[in-house]
Amino acid sequence: KGNLSDFLNSAAVSGPTRVNVTGQGICYTAPIELENKQVQLNFDTPSGAAPLIVELKLLPSTGKARSRDSRSAGVDSFIVLKNSTLAIQGGKFRISADRKGVVPRNFVSLQNSQLALEDSALDALLLNDKRFQSVVQVGGGTGNQPNQVLLSRTYLSTSGTVVNSEATQLDLEVSGSLLLSQNDLFALAVKPSSSPQVRVSLNQSTLAPRDSVLAFKESDGSQSTGTAARVLAEECLFLPVPAASGGRSDSSRSASL
Repeated sequence: KGNLSDFLNSAAVSGPTRVNVTGQGICYTAPIELENKQVQLNFDTPSGAAPLIVELKLLPSTGKARSRDSRSAGVDSFIVLKNSTLAIQGGKFRISADRKGVVPRNFVSLQNSQLALEDSALDALLLNDKRFQSVVQVGGGTGNQPNQVLLSRTYLSTSGTVVNSEATQLDLEVSGSLLLSQNDLFALAVKPSSSPQVRVSLNQSTLAPRDSVLAFKESDGSQSTGTAARVLAEECLFLPVPAASGGRSDSSRSASL
């Protein structure tokens, strides 16, 4: 037991590190912030035990105390990555609107970083609640390497956008996954260049948004000519998001690119 965030930022985690997380039932962690780290989190539930589900909670931290102003301002992200690599294997997460829970604006925010979710799941469908905005928020970076997001054999259900990116360099790969959104699935900033800097690969996945699968937004009002993005889709199923309790899905509306 303990605060996972504190452990990942302790001296025990230096260089590429694999961390095994074992538990059962609902467990809590404080917001996780990683900078200049390379971490792989492997989640495991003992045989016959209740599945391990991780929720966010403002736990006391040994590193630094949160001021009253920061607590009242809310939490920006469940996980923050800066110049880091994070791979999550077998993680089950939930964003709860329960009064005891904490609703961040994003599940993961990253800058100049790489994120992989494999065999993982996130339940973040908050009806009539606009606090949760995106599963993955990609900030505009200053480095030459593109941000990378991999979703493999992963289930995501969200009232927000799955990937909202302000970065004009992004590699996004989705394979063998089921993604449901009450918004756009992917809202991506693009900037024309001699070669595409935003690259999207969709393979053997089911994609069900309320609005668009891909919503492109021009970055910095650039009017230059060239190619902005490359999208490859193979063996995917595009559907309107299923109707949810407290909301209504227009079944006559098709998911649009």
